[in-house]
Formats: sequence, C-alpha cells, structure tokens
Amino acid sequence: MVQRLVKKIQRTYFNYQVEQNRHLFQDVNTFVIFIGYPRSGHSLVGSLLDAHPNAIISHELHALKRLHRGYSQEQLFYLIYQNSRDNARKGREETGYSYLVPGQWQGKYTQLKIIGDKKGGKTAELLAAYPQMLNELFRTIKHPIKFIHVLRNPFDNITSMILRGEDTRFDTAIP
Repeated sequence: MVQRLVKKIQRTYFNYQVEQNRHLFQDVNTFVIFIGYPRSGHSLVGSLLDAHPNAIISHELHALKRLHRGYSQEQLFYLIYQNSRDNARKGREETGYSYLVPGQWQGKYTQLKIIGDKKGGKTAELLAAYPQMLNELFRTIKHPIKFIHVLRNPFDNITSMILRGEDTRFDTAIP
C-alpha cells in the first residue's frame, strides 16, 4: 500500500516537472535517435552532438523503451534533458573514458533545436523485436525524426566486446 502511494506521488511529481518545463522544448524541430551496434562509437558521436549549443543528446536513456511503456513526447524530452544534464555534471564518463568536451555545451544549450537519444544497440534490438515501434515513434514524436547509424570496423567491435568481457559467444582459446 505504501509503495503504491510512493509511486503515485513520484509519478505526480514527474508529471508536474514535465509540465513546468514544457517551455524548454518549444523551439525543438528535430528528434534524433541512434541505431546500430554496441561498441561502435555512439558515445563519442552522441557526446560531440550534445556539445553543440542547439542540441541535447541523452546518454544511455533508451527513449524507445520508454516510448514502448507509454511515455509522451513531452515526458521523453524532459527525461532526455535531465539525462544530458546529469551526465554532463558527472563528466560524461563511460567505461573508463571521458566523453566530456571541455568548454562546450554538454548538458545545456542556447536555443534547443535538436533533441535525441543515444542507445544504438538496444534501440536496434527493440526495433528488430517490435518493428511496429517505428509507427509508435512517428505517432508520438511530432517533429521530423533523424536516425543516426554509426559504423565501425566490425573487428573493432568484436575485439572491444571480448576485451571487456561483454560477449562470451566467442571462444578465444586456441585449441
């Protein structure tokens, strides 16, 4: 009973924050979403775009999954904004690398025109499992949508995953 009440209060507060910050997104004219493969350079490209004074790109938010759960455009935009600010405050660090662009606009903007999410591998997996999510994306987002697909030499991706212990499908032992 108490947990349900706490969740209801959290949802109410979240929706209040979304409504109070709706004006931040009035100049947005493009939504970007990354698709692709893990360990392919999305973090670097997303961080560089987030450093632009007219763009906010979240890091590992997975907006499409939230869309699948019923989030509205305004809720997604607010979460992307918060995610970008939080990651910039933490130095935009991921897997031991800093993707901070010193002296630039990560986590803030002058006039927000582009907003988006960087979660390429998981977004591609979700679209493969639920292709109808594309229709939901186009219905929910009221702006033109741009897909960013970062390509990297596949041997680099595989090597990176193996070195980090992220993929156990490859047996690297010599017989």
